[in-house]
Amino acid sequence: MILAGVINTGSDLRTITVNNGVTSLTGALTGTGGFVKDGAGTLSLTGNANSTFTGNILVNQGFLALGSNGNSADSSGIGSTASRVITVQNGAGLLVFSNWNVTSVKSIVVGAGGAEFKVAGSSNFNIDDGNQISGSGNILKTGYGTFTLATTTYNYTSEITVAKGRLSVGGTNGLVLGAVGPNSGVKVLNGAEMVVTGASTISEYITLNGVGDSSIGAQGAYGGSLVVTAAATFNGPITLASNSAIGVSSGVTSTINSALGSLPLAWL
Repeated sequence: MILAGVINTGSDLRTITVNNGVTSLTGALTGTGGFVKDGAGTLSLTGNANSTFTGNILVNQGFLALGSNGNSADSSGIGSTASRVITVQNGAGLLVFSNWNVTSVKSIVVGAGGAEFKVAGSSNFNIDDGNQISGSGNILKTGYGTFTLATTTYNYTSEITVAKGRLSVGGTNGLVLGAVGPNSGVKVLNGAEMVVTGASTISEYITLNGVGDSSIGAQGAYGGSLVVTAAATFNGPITLASNSAIGVSSGVTSTINSALGSLPLAWL
């Protein structure tokens, strides 16, 4: 279904329900209010270029699909360039179709019940400003694209599970999610990978499964469910939940100061 008309949110949070399939909103969203996405279907704002609404967004069920105006701009479908909070909860998700570098005035909150971030193909969903992601719900990363956390001052306090594709960690002071403990950190499932691209000191708990997937991009060429491309020090525990591999780029020295699990580990 395609909705081409203008929708005025007024000054409140309006509810947009998509029970199944995909509904594409190509007309503009206007007003000082925001909206709640309900229903198990997908609301697509990827073709919406003229929205000016200024309120917040709550993804309560299903998916909200977003495109981008390029590597350094928010999707025009999420309204004005003013500050905005996008809350995702109850296992609902964001479906990112193209490169999206979330601008500094936008923030993502992962609420109760967690959120799924599905990043398609070769796209990059990049959150690179301090305290730009927060919340206590778990994140499930799916899709073969990349979810990038490129700074080190987040207030996120739960666990990221990388089921498909890549989690890329930048910055120079490690993956500081806001909490260090057994109920936070990163879990990498078989066929996915976590890539450390900054000279980081990482204290978070990390759980590894498998040998990664070389088909998902250049970083994967090194192999491993954990791939290190810059000098990094791991102070937190690394659990090998199944036979696993760690790939380190040629010429790079990486230090693991904590004990590894007892399952077989391959260095690539």
